[in-house]
Amino acid sequence: MAATTKSTDEEWLFKEPSYLTPYRNPNYKPWHLRLQKAMRQFVDENLMPHADKWEEQGKVPLSIYKLCYEKGFYSLGYPVKYGGQLFEGKYEMDKYAAIIRSYETARTGASGLNTTIWGSMSIGVPPIINHGSEYLKEKYARPVL
Repeated sequence: MAATTKSTDEEWLFKEPSYLTPYRNPNYKPWHLRLQKAMRQFVDENLMPHADKWEEQGKVPLSIYKLCYEKGFYSLGYPVKYGGQLFEGKYEMDKYAAIIRSYETARTGASGLNTTIWGSMSIGVPPIINHGSEYLKEKYARPVL
């Protein structure tokens, strides 16, 4: 049986996910494990075989963004109203899910892949979502998401 500890969120945030250690992180839920498995499969099948080539070219084909969206990984954590997605149609991206996505993408060894696919929209979209008018959200956030 895995050890269980009660502690603060900050203590657990950057520790290994509980499915990789004998210690149970109380913040990881069963859906986090499903996300990790789904992301791992997605990365292995769709990113890993091409990562070195994309890294050398300095770009990712636009088709990969569409595939990420079709598989439900692209705009996790953004409002569904503007094109955001929920994992399995019900779970909002949280910081643990973001770490899982980053870990799994980092396995490719292509340093720019994570930033290229998910990082760039993390810079421009949040200010529009959080402070923009409805017009700006529809005009700019929706097409990105």
